[in-house]
Amino acid sequence: MLTGAEPLAVGVAGVAAAFDLRTRRIPNALTYAALATALGIGFLHAAEPGLAARLGGIAAGFVPCFALFACGGLGGGDVKLSAALGGLLGAARILDVLLLTAVLGALLALAVLAWRRSLATRIPFALPLLVALLLVVGGGSDAWRLP
Repeated sequence: MLTGAEPLAVGVAGVAAAFDLRTRRIPNALTYAALATALGIGFLHAAEPGLAARLGGIAAGFVPCFALFACGGLGGGDVKLSAALGGLLGAARILDVLLLTAVLGALLALAVLAWRRSLATRIPFALPLLVALLLVVGGGSDAWRLP
């Protein structure tokens, strides 16, 4: 069962994945609204993970993806989406999601390579991110890990 801001995170990731697959872009309006919502939740509901925890989640989602963006591996919308989801999920969960996303993204890249014999096509980041998010929040952070 999803709790807290997890349903919102799944919805944001689902919309982002649909846009990314269709247009290869993730709308700023979506990522900025999700970031603002995460900060608003942190500010208004101090009993839940507060503002500091939400900012930590944003940083945990932003920093690794920005490093990949700086190397040309991700687009700016991917970085903003990851930061927004970090704000909604918290640092520990977004890092779990990003680790699993890397594995799923690599598998997707291998599938594209086998199918097209080239990686010249841009691979959407939001789709493996959505699947990873569903696995992490659906089964708990430890459900997808190997024993």
